[in-house]
Amino acid sequence: MYHLLLVGVMMVPLSEDLSVGAGQPWYDQEATKPQSVEGILDYLAGTGRIGIPAGYAPFRVVFKEATTGKVIQYIVHAPGFETLLALNVGQRIKVDGKVVSKGEGDAKREELWIGKMETLGAAPLNAFTEIKPIARTNRCLLQTKPGESEVGTRFIRSGKEAVSAIGLSPDEPDSDRRATDKLAEFFSIKSIDWKTQMVIYVGTTFQPRAARLTKIEITKLDVHEKGVTVYWKSEEGLRPASPYVSDAVLIPRVDGVVTFKQEQSKKTNGDKDAVPAKDRILPVIPGAPVK
Repeated sequence: MYHLLLVGVMMVPLSEDLSVGAGQPWYDQEATKPQSVEGILDYLAGTGRIGIPAGYAPFRVVFKEATTGKVIQYIVHAPGFETLLALNVGQRIKVDGKVVSKGEGDAKREELWIGKMETLGAAPLNAFTEIKPIARTNRCLLQTKPGESEVGTRFIRSGKEAVSAIGLSPDEPDSDRRATDKLAEFFSIKSIDWKTQMVIYVGTTFQPRAARLTKIEITKLDVHEKGVTVYWKSEEGLRPASPYVSDAVLIPRVDGVVTFKQEQSKKTNGDKDAVPAKDRILPVIPGAPVK
């Protein structure tokens, strides 16, 4: 029993500032100027070959450079602190450390020598990737936040949130299951597993100007260290009705902050798409095509 309790305590990521290399000869004697780095602590994949290669390090810190959007990886150097690092894999961390270049040519690599480390909370799965929808539909209109004018946005991670989005009363019997089943019906799937999946929605809010919208499209889902950014666009036209008045996608669950960003979709002759064709998520149009 005591062993189980001890293991349970050890598996809880620490939240206070942790001294790693600070005060250690291998860190203090390195002349590189310290800097602050924020990213995700992760395991570093091996080569697949038998045996441990020279200079092998089991951990890395990954982050996206704000100016270029490029994903950067630093190999972690913290000899003697492997157990501490293993307990915090998957956490967002802030590091006071030194970035040291090792090797030459193709063998050159950047190492992050950790002086002090602070954990900032769990990072979402699939960070720094563009995830693809499991299913999508534009056959549903969900309730969104009050005050949103032309287009409303919503994300759903539980049956309780599905009840609110569908518009059922939470006091109704088995409302969580009924709302989840209704969403699954919209997506033409058997069920939704809220432990591993979530729903992202963008749609009109029945405002006067929204009646002019002929298309709403979620174009890209970008997972970062704090959550996911949903890119979407809308188009206006003279047609009074269209099946494109909403777009909803079922995706792998991403914990953290959900941010919605509208893209400019107005184009003239010679203009290029706001999102490259290879990155676009094509809508699924139910029924016959619009003429």
